[in-house]
Amino acid sequence: AENLLIHSKRRINNIFAKMKVPIFDIEDYKIIRKLGEGSYGIIYSVNKNSQKNPEYALKKIVARTITEICNFIKEFELVYSCQHPNIMKIYGICLRILDSTTYTIYVLMEKSKYDWDKEIKSRLSKRKTYSEKELINILRQLVQALLFLKNKYNISHRDIKPQNILVFDNGVYKLADFGEAKEIKISKQLNTLRGTELYMSPALYEGLKREKNDVSHDTFKSDVFSLGFCVLFAAGLNFDLSYKVRDITDNNVSEKAISAHLNKIYSITFIQILCKMLKMDEIQRYGFTEILEYINKI
Repeated sequence: AENLLIHSKRRINNIFAKMKVPIFDIEDYKIIRKLGEGSYGIIYSVNKNSQKNPEYALKKIVARTITEICNFIKEFELVYSCQHPNIMKIYGICLRILDSTTYTIYVLMEKSKYDWDKEIKSRLSKRKTYSEKELINILRQLVQALLFLKNKYNISHRDIKPQNILVFDNGVYKLADFGEAKEIKISKQLNTLRGTELYMSPALYEGLKREKNDVSHDTFKSDVFSLGFCVLFAAGLNFDLSYKVRDITDNNVSEKAISAHLNKIYSITFIQILCKMLKMDEIQRYGFTEILEYINKI
């Protein structure tokens, strides 16, 4: 067991020596309170021992193998390299070895107010509708981030949902949680099934229902659909509408349902862009550039 632990430490030291993300010392930070649980870990509010006010979010992840550590590091290196105003910032990584099969990874990140899911549900409970201007602003920010990922890194997010969108001061929204993000090396078509069921594109959702793991689809257009579904939830503030549209397989029926619910609050132009993002056929569905061109005319 002792030899195994020594071997593990050597391998991890080699991994960290090549890592692009800065290494920080967890002992320099004090936990203020638990913020919640995200994918694969618990998130805390922390500050430096010499500071009074919490300034960072700290994600604590337990890994069981070196392979798991490598996968997590790849995700955080990706986010660290993606310097964009609408992508969450990572400041550093720390690793603690408990034994040869248990490792704790700490990731120091910028702290948001909350995620978009919490904000939407708060508005739902207060019946406080988003204005069209607010939703267009949110949509523009997130599409710009996704277009940046596509153009600079050829990467799609693959798990867009309100829980993975963080809300900051001054109306800034940022993409987070890149655990499913994937570089598209050969073409825009990818066969692996990824995402969260409610926000999956029609191709992936159909594959899930048929228990198929190999679904050919355009991952970027799938991101468009998922983001459109997030905006639909925010605009409608209605779970019933989201689930109703989720199970519709005809564009005309879907568009009529969306329009019937939203036309008293939002313009025809806004509803049209939402419907363009939620087209069943990904060939007909708008891409990131088309969305930006469309909303810039509103």
